[in-house]
Amino acid sequence: MRTTEQVTVILGETSEREFKVNVTCDYCAGDYFTPPDTEYYIDSDIYDKEDLCVTDLIDRYERIFKVDFNYLAIEEFKNLH
Repeated sequence: MRTTEQVTVILGETSEREFKVNVTCDYCAGDYFTPPDTEYYIDSDIYDKEDLCVTDLIDRYERIFKVDFNYLAIEEFKNLH
């Protein structure tokens, strides 16, 4: 089963900014021979509140401030469900 949701991630300490990204969850319930499996991943570019693509900016932000945007987006997705 595949579920895709758009989530909002807030970054920043002094001035918070919102960024939107699609997160997909692939879930397989498994069977007698295979255990259940869940995989989460980002499947779109990252956009700001003006709908401008800021994926390269976020990549740079991750390197400078040691923040894992993918982890934050996936955790936000899990909080929705």
